Amino acid sequence: MSNFEWQTGESEKWEESGEGSAGDQPLVRWRGRLALAGLLVLALVAAGLALRLERQVETVESSAAGDVLASYELLRQAEAAGDLELFQLLRVNDPLSDWEEVEDGLLAAGLLLDRRPFGLAAQPAETGVVEVRLAPDLQSAQLALAQPYTVLSNGDAPAASLRHLLFFQRQGSAWRLAPPPESYWGQWRQWEGRFLTLAYSQPEAALAPRLAGQLDELLARLCAGPELGCPAGFRLQLHLRREPDSLLEWAMTPQATASTGSSITQPELALYLPSPALVGLPMDEAGFDALTQAYAVRVIRGILLHPLFVGDGLYWGQSQGFYQATRTRLLVELGLRPWPASGLESQPTPPPLPWPEQAVALLCTAGRQAELYAYQPATDQWSSVTAVGPYDTLSPVLEGEGLLLQTQSYSEASGPVMPPLFIWPNGRLEQTPPMPWAGVASLRSEPPYATGQYLVTYLYGGERGLAADYYLLDLAQCRQGVCQWRLIPGRPAWSPDSAHLIMAVEGEGQLLLSDGGGQVFKPVGAGFLAFWLDDATFGYRRFVNPATGEDLTNAVVGQENAAVDLDGVAVEVVVASTSDVTPRPLLRTSDLLAALPEKGGLDALWINYVGRHPADPNLVLVSAIGRRPQDAQAAVLEHQDYYFLLDRRNGTVTPAPEVAQVLSGQLSADGRFLAGSRVAEDRASVTITWRELATGHTGEVIYWNPYELRLDQTGAPAHQSLAWSADGRWLLALVDGLLIFLSPEYDYQYVVAPARPGCYAAAWVSGNMATNDAKTLR
Repeated sequence: MSNFEWQTGESEKWEESGEGSAGDQPLVRWRGRLALAGLLVLALVAAGLALRLERQVETVESSAAGDVLASYELLRQAEAAGDLELFQLLRVNDPLSDWEEVEDGLLAAGLLLDRRPFGLAAQPAETGVVEVRLAPDLQSAQLALAQPYTVLSNGDAPAASLRHLLFFQRQGSAWRLAPPPESYWGQWRQWEGRFLTLAYSQPEAALAPRLAGQLDELLARLCAGPELGCPAGFRLQLHLRREPDSLLEWAMTPQATASTGSSITQPELALYLPSPALVGLPMDEAGFDALTQAYAVRVIRGILLHPLFVGDGLYWGQSQGFYQATRTRLLVELGLRPWPASGLESQPTPPPLPWPEQAVALLCTAGRQAELYAYQPATDQWSSVTAVGPYDTLSPVLEGEGLLLQTQSYSEASGPVMPPLFIWPNGRLEQTPPMPWAGVASLRSEPPYATGQYLVTYLYGGERGLAADYYLLDLAQCRQGVCQWRLIPGRPAWSPDSAHLIMAVEGEGQLLLSDGGGQVFKPVGAGFLAFWLDDATFGYRRFVNPATGEDLTNAVVGQENAAVDLDGVAVEVVVASTSDVTPRPLLRTSDLLAALPEKGGLDALWINYVGRHPADPNLVLVSAIGRRPQDAQAAVLEHQDYYFLLDRRNGTVTPAPEVAQVLSGQLSADGRFLAGSRVAEDRASVTITWRELATGHTGEVIYWNPYELRLDQTGAPAHQSLAWSADGRWLLALVDGLLIFLSPEYDYQYVVAPARPGCYAAAWVSGNMATNDAKTLR
C-alpha cells in the first residue's frame, strides 16, 4: 500500500534534487501519459458533443427556415387566388394595430408584391428567394426576395428588379407574416438640397442621397421652366413614410398626402410618400430608374395639384383632362416618359374598311391655355385650327357640323371667367353672348350640354337660390347672328325628333310640355325625371299610394331620393302622349320586385333610370337600387343596380343584368354597337369594351397607363374621349394623349401619336375645318 496522494496539475510540486529512487521514474512517466490520454479523451468527447449539438442546431435552423419558406409559399398561393381567408391565417393578428387590415387591403388590391401603380408589373414566375435569416432565439425571421418587374411605361426597357424583405414571427408551431420591428427602421435621417428636403430611414441609407439628388434636379428644371412659377424661397419637404397604408394611399388616392406651410416668406409644400423599403429596394440600374421615375411622377402630380406652386390656382380652375395632359407633357419634356414617334402606329396593315368622311378635332395644351387642332385620318394630315385660347372642353354640336368650346376657368373674385365659345365649319370662331350671371361672385356653371339644335347650361345659386337655373340657347339662330340665352323652368328632355320637350319645374315637381324651342309651355301633371319612348310618347315618375293609386307627388316633392324610405308611398312610372296628356300606368316598383326570383332578398326598390331600348322601340330599359330588410330602419340603400326589360306589347317585366352595358355605354348612330370604358382599381390601365347588341359579340382593348388615370364624378376616365363616327363603324378614343381608332366590326385598332403630348379632348367633326378665318378671343 502506498502513501502517495492525487493532485491537480496546478498544486503538484516536482523535485529537482533527484532524491527519489530510480524505481519511481517509470511511475511518473506513466502517470503523465495517463493524464494526457484522459485529456485527449475528454477533448474528443467534447468535440463530439459540440459537433452533435451544432448538427442539432443546424437541423433546427434548417427546419425553421423550411417552415418559413413553406409559409411564404402559402402566401403566394393566397395572393394568386385572392384568398383572404387563407391569407388571414398566415399573418399575425394584432388587435392593437391596423397593420393586418392594411395587409388585407393590399391583398385585395393585388399589391403584396405587384407595383403597377408605380409603373411596374410583377413577373410572379420569376420571384426568387435570396435568403432566410433567423433570429438567435428562432422566434422571428426575415425573408429576402428578388422580384423582377416589367416597366409598363416602356415596353423596350429591360426588366427591373426590386428587393423585398418580409418579416415572420413564430406563433406556436406556425410562422406568420408580421410587420417590421421598430429596430428595422432606425433613426430618421435628413438630406438637404437646393429645393428638396428628404426625410428617410435606415433601410434607404444607400439609396436616399442618390434619389434625392435626382428629385432636386427635377425641381430645379421645373422652377426654371416658363410654364410653372415657383414662389420665391420654395422648398419641397418629402417624407418617406414607414406605414404600409401609404402603399394603399399611393394606389387608391388621386394625389399624395400634402400640406402647405403658412409662412409667406418661406413657402413649403410637404408630400408624404411610401418608403422605398416598402415599395422595394432596387437591385439594378433598371430598378433604380423605375423607382426614381415613379417618385418623380408623384412629386410632379402633387405639385401640379397644389395652388402654392402654380400661384393663381391654374389647375384647380381647369378641367381634369387639361391637368392630366399638362402633366403628361411635362413628364415627356423632363425625360420621365417616352413618347411614340408621331404618325400612325401599331398596325402593319391598312384599315380593312374606309375611313369616315369626318375629321377629328383635338384640344391640346399650349402652356397655360390650349390650342385646337384637326386630324384627317384618311390622309394622316394635321392642321392648326386656332391659335392659343382659354379652352377647357369641346363637344360636337349641330349633328357634328360644329364644335362647342368652353372654359371652366374660375375666379373667386369674379365667378366664371369666360362664357362658352364656338368654332363653326368655316373656321370662324364666335363667342356666345354673356350669361345673365356673368361676373357674379361665387357662382360657377356646370358644363353645358347640347341636344341637336339646342344648347343648355345650368348653375346653382342664381335666381332660384338652392335650385338650379337652366338656360337654353338656339344654336341655329346663333349661326344666323341672333344669339340669346333664355331662362327656362327646368332641365329639358327632347323628343327624338326634337319637335317637343318636357321638363319638371325645379323644386316644384310640376311637369311642362313645350315645342322644341321651349317657347310655349303646357302643364301636364305632377312628376319628375321625364323621358321619351318615341317622337310622341313621353313618360315620367310620380309618387302614389300603393293601395289606392292616389297621386302623392305634390305631397312629397323634394324627397325623390328618399322615396324608397317613405311609408305608404310607391314609385310609379306613367306614360302619356303629346296629343293626350292623360297619364297611363306603365309599371311600379312592386312589378320589379315580383320579377326578381324570391325578390332577390330585397324589400324595396328605388327606380333610378327609365328609357327606351336603343335597338328595339318596344322594349323599355329600367334600373333600380335595392334595399334589404335589415337596412329598413337605417334607410341604407345598396350600391348595386338591378336591371330590367319591360315589353310594351304585353307588359311583361324580365330581369336583364346585361342591360347594364346599355345604360352605361355609348351607342353607335346605327344602334348596332355599344361601347364603354372602365378604369382598373389601381388606375394603372383603362379598358375599352364594345358589344354588338344583335349578336352579343364583345371585344375589348386594354391600354396601360402607370400614371394613375384620374376619374370624373361618374367613375369614368376623366382624361379620355369616346365617340362613334357618323357611319357607326369607327369608335374614337383618346387615352392619355393617344388617338385610338377601333373598328368593332373587324376587331381592328389603329393608334396615332400626335407630334407632341398634351392632347386631352377629341371629337368627330363633319365638314370643313379650314383655318383661313380663325381668330382667338382672349
